[in-house]
Amino acid sequence: AAEPGAEAGAVEALAYAGAFLVLGVALLVAEFFLVSFGLLGAGALAAALVAVHFAFGAGPIAGWLFVLVSAVATVVIMRWGIRRIRRS
Repeated sequence: AAEPGAEAGAVEALAYAGAFLVLGVALLVAEFFLVSFGLLGAGALAAALVAVHFAFGAGPIAGWLFVLVSAVATVVIMRWGIRRIRRS
């Protein structure tokens, strides 16, 4: 049996993980609109790493899911951003 409150802790960890993942995505998108010399990209990477850390705190399945979502989101946003730069 799980410890009392363990499920609530997992839900809280997932909430933090989701918030940091959204922050990372927002920072990566902002990187293509603002001149930051890579600082926004570094912030996006840090936020994604923190999101994965919290997700693994909720459990291994959640952790690996966040690793996958972070990687896919990064590829999609980078492809979109590079296409956007080429058009302008």
